[in-house]
Amino acid sequence: MVSTYAMNAAGKSMLELKDIHKSFGSVKVLKGVSVNINKGELISFVGPSGCGKTTLLRIVGGFTRADSGRVLLEGVDIANLRLTMREEIRKLQERLQITTIFVTHDQYEAMSISDRIIVLFDGVIQQIGTPIEIYNEPTNRFIAGFVGYVNLLEGKVESVNDENNMMIISTVLGKLNISRKNNSIKPGTGVLLVIRPDTVHISPPEAEKGGNMFYGEVENAMYAGSLAKYRVKVADNKIIIDQQNPKDAGFFTEKEKVSYVIPESTHVLLKE
Repeated sequence: MVSTYAMNAAGKSMLELKDIHKSFGSVKVLKGVSVNINKGELISFVGPSGCGKTTLLRIVGGFTRADSGRVLLEGVDIANLRLTMREEIRKLQERLQITTIFVTHDQYEAMSISDRIIVLFDGVIQQIGTPIEIYNEPTNRFIAGFVGYVNLLEGKVESVNDENNMMIISTVLGKLNISRKNNSIKPGTGVLLVIRPDTVHISPPEAEKGGNMFYGEVENAMYAGSLAKYRVKVADNKIIIDQQNPKDAGFFTEKEKVSYVIPESTHVLLKE
């Protein structure tokens, strides 16, 4: 259902809300709100508690992202503007050398603007590090799942080669050769592999065999221009894979058999 209210259509529109939708979990807060607000007008949003006033205001202010729809300020989408403002804030901070604290729930925004990130959860600092450290070397399961999508795979260390610091880890997918970055990990240790979708290489099933190669079937495929996102099923297990540049790499369709490789550099956490 779309709720539309246009004011003074003959006037010059300053702010346009176009079919704004927003849900929190299963609760639909905004269900297609559209309105034109003219230059110089004072507008009031009224309604009972829980009707969506605050959520709508936060979307207009850029503090909350709409699930769908657009917010236009004098014809320009407030989002590509949010990006420009973010870049300008960073340029000013670097030029003036101002100590700056930036608070946001947008993990991608924090990673793009920050020298270091402090991740809080349940009143406790979970990790402090550079964006690269937070993304590639999360210290626990919460951090791994909070910053970008991730495949989490449980395993057990079968053996460790102290000469080259490589481990053999048994998992439900099979055995993996993974580099050991934490010397405290010993044979018999329960671990959690943090597998980012963009690090997994997907190929046709007849590809040359190599280490950490597994075979499965594409359960779901989504093509988005510069990125193809797959859900691949291996027996009763599934893994999400992001393939960059599918135009050249090739696009796999649903039900198609594929092979994929999990990198040896995959980050490993001690099982909690």
